[in-house]
Amino acid sequence: QNEHGASTGQHPVAMGMLSKALPPGWQAPLSLGCLLGLSAAASALAFSRLQQRFQQHLSQKPARNTKKKPRKHIRRGDGPAMGDADASAAADPLCSCTREVLNQDAVAWLEGLENGLPEGCCVLTGVPDIHEVDPEGKMGMDGWEQWFQHIVQLVLRRLPKGSLAIFMQTDVKQLSRGGGSVSQGSALGGASGSEEGRYWRWVDKGHLALLAAEKVPGSRLLWHKIIFSGNLSGGGGRNSGVAGYSHYLCFTVGDELEPIDSFPFPDVLRKGLTTWIAGSGAQSLEEVISYLRVRGCKLVVDPFCGEGAVLAVANAYGMGALGVEISKKRAKLAQRQDGTRLLEADHEERASPNGP
Repeated sequence: QNEHGASTGQHPVAMGMLSKALPPGWQAPLSLGCLLGLSAAASALAFSRLQQRFQQHLSQKPARNTKKKPRKHIRRGDGPAMGDADASAAADPLCSCTREVLNQDAVAWLEGLENGLPEGCCVLTGVPDIHEVDPEGKMGMDGWEQWFQHIVQLVLRRLPKGSLAIFMQTDVKQLSRGGGSVSQGSALGGASGSEEGRYWRWVDKGHLALLAAEKVPGSRLLWHKIIFSGNLSGGGGRNSGVAGYSHYLCFTVGDELEPIDSFPFPDVLRKGLTTWIAGSGAQSLEEVISYLRVRGCKLVVDPFCGEGAVLAVANAYGMGALGVEISKKRAKLAQRQDGTRLLEADHEERASPNGP
């Protein structure tokens, strides 16, 4: 008891015995151990509460959208080379499923066809953009437009009477008054003579093709389709300098009327998978080549064939194909492009939950 008679809670005999049993200075380590234990317990309790709050936050957070974006490209085809295995087929250029790719300049090749293309041929191609034919900028936009129209006229003048020529063209923006356009896959601005984020004018290649066709006697436009390659929910094109759509313009030379229901397909159509950003799309090619086959075309000619998607899909539909490509690397790819594989991949993409 203390001086006031209250009990201290400490038994003197017990405390004396404990003091004798323990070594001197034992009170300090015991107090430190108790403090560390209490501190660890408090930390564990705080961590547990923090973990509970984090779990509650996750449960209240909106579910993440795991839907994948639709594909635009597939790996380049690696099928066997076409046109070399069957000598008898190679002897007849209109034989079904043959493919020949000429590694040369398409303009010189077209100019050399003084007698034109043979009967049963049709043309399906895209005239190259200015950055592809004039990378150094010597031609200028005005010069390129004249060159573009010369190619369209050259193709139409080489067509057999009653045959078809379809041009696949994508509009671009001219960066400066005398400068070039923005290439596909690049950003607007940064070119010589242009201001960052600004451009001079819109270059409508469909309009240029129509101007050129007017100067070829007997030629006329049969139809004009729009092939959409962008994202409807995103707005804009593939980039700020290239349109998100392409013109498909079908011309003919001859006097026969076009049947209204010859082979109808949508006026606005998805492009489909390609093997590279500037390549032709599988779904649009499937529709167009089906139309050409119904119209009696036996040999599809692409003077600017690139990696050969046009040729490959034509072969997949049982038609012969002839391409011209100035790049040796792309000419080799065009010879081996697998059209069946490209079409199957596009069909799978359209059928998938993440498809268009």
